[in-house]
Amino acid sequence: MKRKVMRSLMISCLKATELIEKKSLMPLSWIEKIKLKVHLSLCDLCVHYEHQSKVIDDWMKTEKTDINIPVSDTNALQQRILKSLPSQE
Repeated sequence: MKRKVMRSLMISCLKATELIEKKSLMPLSWIEKIKLKVHLSLCDLCVHYEHQSKVIDDWMKTEKTDINIPVSDTNALQQRILKSLPSQE
């Protein structure tokens, strides 16, 4: 039983980074909060990612820069980032 519960709470680094970014935009559901907390308790790399993401978000808020990146560039960048992530299965 414990194994099933733990397995259902475990998420990949890809999902954790998704939740970290989502958390900066809107509140997470209670289950998302738990899953992210469990993952961050086990993964130092995602803890560092969360910290870096917060630093960048804070900087962008204080700088109030108006950066216009074409959609085609953001799609290409997103694909490059996804390809560089390790496979999470």
